[in-house]
Amino acid sequence: MTTRVQFRYTNPASQRSTGVALAGVASIGLLAPALAHAYETDQLTDRLVPLRDAALDADERVDELLIRALWKTNQQTHCKATVERTRRVLAEDVFKQTAFPTYVPERGEFAGLGYGAYAAWLETDPRVDRREHGAFDDIYHDLRPRDALVLGTVGVCSTVRIANILMGTDKPDHFWAQGYDYYMASKRGRQTDRAVQWGTASERGGYGLLTSGVFSYADLAANWDGYRFYTQLLTPESPLQRDSDGCVVLATPFRWVDWIDEAVDEVYNPPNYRPSVGEAVRAQLAEHRAQLCADYAIWGPEVNARRASVIAQAAEHVSPNAPAPVDEWQLDALCAGTTPDRAAAITKP
Repeated sequence: MTTRVQFRYTNPASQRSTGVALAGVASIGLLAPALAHAYETDQLTDRLVPLRDAALDADERVDELLIRALWKTNQQTHCKATVERTRRVLAEDVFKQTAFPTYVPERGEFAGLGYGAYAAWLETDPRVDRREHGAFDDIYHDLRPRDALVLGTVGVCSTVRIANILMGTDKPDHFWAQGYDYYMASKRGRQTDRAVQWGTASERGGYGLLTSGVFSYADLAANWDGYRFYTQLLTPESPLQRDSDGCVVLATPFRWVDWIDEAVDEVYNPPNYRPSVGEAVRAQLAEHRAQLCADYAIWGPEVNARRASVIAQAAEHVSPNAPAPVDEWQLDALCAGTTPDRAAAITKP
């Protein structure tokens, strides 16, 4: 007998009410619901430390999960359902396989909560090269729970390089989980504006400002990329298609390079902060000014040349209700007057 795991879709209004309740509780035991997809990430610290590109293994892992999902779909539909019905079942099965809540004990008691299955794999598989921030050695180092509930309690998730793009392990979680939320909020792709509004509400609420003090435009970019994946299921653009018998097959391998770009990198697409968080971050940057500015002299020109176009393109899928982007890090002002010292730039293996 096959046991089906039941998932219940939660609308944005109920999520916001949950977030409000969490903001007022003192018990750490109630932090777990807030952690789901509320992790933040840091691609600024140690940006020049090399990371092996995990694209081949990361793509292969997606294929494994997609094959599991299509098998479940074919089992339920018997390959005889309409395209629309098949797409609905398949979208839910993909969501279940990639975003199933998975504990990551290697990260610690509470820091291991809040991951989907695919993100948990990125955080643990030995084939994936990760930049992990031990003892909160990141731009959010000085935050405490009263400043930002999630950041002040469990810190940031790891950074990985996939398809030559630096991103937090939270971004694939946003792709699979919030991409599906967008799909559902939009009435399965029929009302895209509803999906975009849902994303802004989630970043203002339990997935962003309310729990971490951060409004992440890069999260919204990952949400949108995932939404495109779900809405294109069974179309010629999708790796998952139906064969002549009506069964779903993996027609082409999944490749992250086809679905994401620099907009999921927090340095190319920087976040907005709650005022107290912004002050703490800028103080942390100033404390490490010499090293940071040495690094910035190397990577800054390339990023700055591309950043405006990346932000502009990503902004097409952000609700007008989102806060206007601001320069929270103020790196040009921080590094003004410094002499670039390439010898001081990070050279850690």
